[in-house]
Amino acid sequence: MITSILIAAALLHAAPDGERWVKGNTHAHTLWDDGDALPEKVVQWYRSRGYQFLVLSDHNDRNALSGAERWIGQGEHRTRLQTFQELAQSFGEPDKFVLLPGQEIGDTFQGKLVHHAVINSGRILMPPGGTSVRDLMDRALRDVREEGERLHRPVLAQLSHPNLGWTVSVEDLASTDERFVEVYSGHPAACTFGDATHPPVEALWDRALARRLRSKEGPMLYGIACDDAHHYGGKGAARPGRGWIMVRSKELSGDAIGRAMLAGDFYASTGVVLDRLISDDCGMRIRVAAEPGVRYRIRFVGSRREGAEGGVLFQESEGPEAYYEFRGDELYVRGVVVSDCPHSNPTREGEVQMAWIQPNPVSPR
Repeated sequence: MITSILIAAALLHAAPDGERWVKGNTHAHTLWDDGDALPEKVVQWYRSRGYQFLVLSDHNDRNALSGAERWIGQGEHRTRLQTFQELAQSFGEPDKFVLLPGQEIGDTFQGKLVHHAVINSGRILMPPGGTSVRDLMDRALRDVREEGERLHRPVLAQLSHPNLGWTVSVEDLASTDERFVEVYSGHPAACTFGDATHPPVEALWDRALARRLRSKEGPMLYGIACDDAHHYGGKGAARPGRGWIMVRSKELSGDAIGRAMLAGDFYASTGVVLDRLISDDCGMRIRVAAEPGVRYRIRFVGSRREGAEGGVLFQESEGPEAYYEFRGDELYVRGVVVSDCPHSNPTREGEVQMAWIQPNPVSPR
């Protein structure tokens, strides 16, 4: 039985135990790879806009973490790309901002992209290859797990854009030990919201988690919102500032953030800020830090122990605060907040600001 989580804090204010919410993006690209901005420009973009942590997740060894000397441009416009160590020293500030080491393991199977954004690693992990999409997923997770064991610290892998090319199925996600999935990606090609014949990633998340909990195999699965940003000059489609996570952490460090994420002590957002979040053995309470003139709907969704697959709507209410009392026949419950405030930088027309609260397993009664 996975221990229930307890989260209660006001945004960016210390709780009695010294923990607070910190904002971060775990998926961004630079000119080390296929981004269009220098790494220092990317880090400055996030730091100057109130983010407390960032991961530069360029693919494989085309990454600042490689430590290699790399130049771009020609002649008087020739520029050396800064390494991770240089960037971390230049931009890091205790208790204000930290650059976390990471990358994106970019692998392919029969033309399908199987990618994992890695957080808090210590070296470059190259694509392991495999005999199927699921095998590639398993092998990448194995390598990330072994890296954590080598370093004696939490090293995390989030499954990137599972709907890109409709690569990852419910069965793939349910049958592997993925702990984190990008429930929202700021890259329009990620097809976060699905289409007429494919479910949104949020539905994949629910269905996979329900299957895991029913079979009593596999860990909890948590949802990430991120940018997967590539274009910082305002011209491209994959722009920054679209999705992020808020992590409850006692320290602003990779290890503390990683431990909190593994415990589910975070929520994903595209603009909605929570003022209070409590999830215990009795129920779940959500209170939004409401903006004037904005209306909110709070949904509690999950799966029953018997019957339908995950994603069942248990309760929905209007207003900035709601409570759901567990009945005991649920496998898990998670929260979703939907506002009527338009997203300021949407991936598609009609997108509004939202938040996703992590699932809480429910004990039978």
